[in-house]
Amino acid sequence: HQLIGGGARKEIPSGVSLGIQDTVDDVLRVIEKELAAGYQRIKMKIKPGRDVEDLREVRKRFPHIKLMADANSAYTLKDADRLQALDELFLMMIEQPLAHDEIIDHVELQAKLQTPICLDECIRSAHHAEQAIRMNACGIINIKLGRVGGFAEAIKVHDVCQQHNIPVWCGGMLESGIGRAHNIALASLPNFVLPGDVSASNRYWKRELLTQRRRLRLRYRPRVSRFHHRPPGDSPLNDCSSRWRLYLIVVGVYLFWGANFIFSKIVLKEMPGMVAASLRTFFAAALMLPVYWWSVRQGAEPVKLRELPLLFFIGSVGVAVNQVCFLVGISHTSAGHAALVISLTPILVLFLAAVVGQEKITPWKIVGLTVAIGGVVLLQNGHSAQSSSLVGDLFIVGASASFAIYTVFGKRATRQHGAIPIIAFSYAAAALTLFPFTYSAVLSFDYSSLSTKAWLAFFYMTVISSTICYVFFYYALNRLAASRISAFAYLQPVVASLLAVPMLDEPITAAMMGGGSLVLAGVFLTERG
Repeated sequence: HQLIGGGARKEIPSGVSLGIQDTVDDVLRVIEKELAAGYQRIKMKIKPGRDVEDLREVRKRFPHIKLMADANSAYTLKDADRLQALDELFLMMIEQPLAHDEIIDHVELQAKLQTPICLDECIRSAHHAEQAIRMNACGIINIKLGRVGGFAEAIKVHDVCQQHNIPVWCGGMLESGIGRAHNIALASLPNFVLPGDVSASNRYWKRELLTQRRRLRLRYRPRVSRFHHRPPGDSPLNDCSSRWRLYLIVVGVYLFWGANFIFSKIVLKEMPGMVAASLRTFFAAALMLPVYWWSVRQGAEPVKLRELPLLFFIGSVGVAVNQVCFLVGISHTSAGHAALVISLTPILVLFLAAVVGQEKITPWKIVGLTVAIGGVVLLQNGHSAQSSSLVGDLFIVGASASFAIYTVFGKRATRQHGAIPIIAFSYAAAALTLFPFTYSAVLSFDYSSLSTKAWLAFFYMTVISSTICYVFFYYALNRLAASRISAFAYLQPVVASLLAVPMLDEPITAAMMGGGSLVLAGVFLTERG
């Protein structure tokens, strides 16, 4: 590993690959055995008829393990709907679902899936990797020494993926101990952040060429954390694992987020927007960073130093700018207006994703955008000067745009690390970004002037909306498809508008109802187009 520039990590995370078994019960028994042996990731071979139901049973039995599917080119684009059903199972990836020479079809399939596609047989050189990444044909790449022709080309593929922030892992090809030793050396390079197929060679060979095979196997034997493998009933949220309870969680999260518009207005009546934004990001970071460190101690992949610039950008723009625009904007407009305008976020996410090549723009999406813009215009023509303003609504649009940037640019980082590290570091970056501009106001503000009502509202904004709701949201997102969860986002303007009447004395006007309906209809058409 020293000769190839490896050695970035002293321990190599190891996974195991399982062939198709006779029955699902056989699959469960084999997985139990391999987890007990210490393997950190389970790869299941799949094919039509032995895919969705098998994986669903495995996920039900082992809700916390790192699980992926290997299709070995068993599908075509006609099977896209079947593969979409795997999104709800929170797989790490689907490896090589289509044929080895169908890069274009993989591009189309990846656009339909939320689960990352991992390319295997498609990638035979660094040039192939570069082309696949630029076309958004995958989110992960499997590097096999034998397939790409040795260390020189494997290192080039690794470097290309690292430049584009595409995680890689080391695949196996039934090597003996000598071959596995080479795989271990390759997997010590810094971008091999996912568990690879570097299992013990005695799983395949009765007699071994390597004289020190026992020392090699024990030295690199991986450690598996209880965080990734718990028996049924051991999860603190296991009673919420049924489908209808998960939907109740999602509804509850969006109801609380809708109420956040009201509590923000209450806080801003007594606290300047910049002070509220700075304190909110600081306390949210203080709450989330310990959760991140706990997850690392439980076995989660830590954030690398080279990833911090991207996370700082995401936090500065996606959180700091978002918080300032949101709190300043809502202090100049009504809660109902803000909630309706913020509903434009899915559209902005779509078009920003199209710019960077993550989504495709269709005629129906253009129609949806036009309808939504018409709704915003109607809102402005009918707003009351006492409760809302164009300036306030424009700041809310800025909050929506900055969150779109956060969503699009944080997509790959979230795939690699999960939500908790991204949220924790984003809030920390936001707090650092705002500090030079707000420290004077934060230190000079008279906190004794705040009423109990304002403090309780600030607690709601920071602890409930910014932290607890995100924990439950990503708990549900790990078990349900994001497309299903996003439909509940339309509850926010409804809740905000209804609560604004008794709590803030904001009227519901005909223009607000008509414009809001057009905004929601436009968002619906855009997402379904």
